[in-house]
Amino acid sequence: MGRLSPRLAVILVGGRSSRFGKDKVLETINGITLIEILIHKLQNLKFEIFLSGSLEKYGHFGFPVIEDKEPYAGPLCALESIWKKIKGNRILLLAADMPFITEKTIEDLWQKSLKKDITLLKDQQGPSPLPAVYSRKTENFIKKIIREGKRDLKSLWETGLRRGTINSEEKSLININTEEDLRQCRE
Repeated sequence: MGRLSPRLAVILVGGRSSRFGKDKVLETINGITLIEILIHKLQNLKFEIFLSGSLEKYGHFGFPVIEDKEPYAGPLCALESIWKKIKGNRILLLAADMPFITEKTIEDLWQKSLKKDITLLKDQQGPSPLPAVYSRKTENFIKKIIREGKRDLKSLWETGLRRGTINSEEKSLININTEEDLRQCRE
């Protein structure tokens, strides 16, 4: 009988929050920080949780923090650093500013990813690179894409990797970029 791949999740917390004006990861909805909303969902689903960002800023959450080789270089470079530190074959990659993904959607993404290299959510605008499940097979493609000067996760979608998508539930792809976004989410 084959060994099950560990359920690994990485929450990206290393952005500048430049459109927001301050660290949005620590902002709250109903008294719970954006990062804690995701942490609770992942814990309920029995994921081992990692954070990708600054150890100094986020180490107090009590989860391993994977620091980017090149801070603020974007999620593709963060994923390159993640693969250097994580031993698993697949990871669920989430942005801390996307707290509305449901546990059902997370589980659906994980299950659909079993036979794919990249599994993304999609809505009427097409597939979104976050949240998504990425397999270890993406590692070499990431290195090549970065050497070509690209920094976006969407570039992985354009490679020959096996891709899958699932339809997004209504709010799963909402991310909070501005204080106005947060205000609307609190209403």
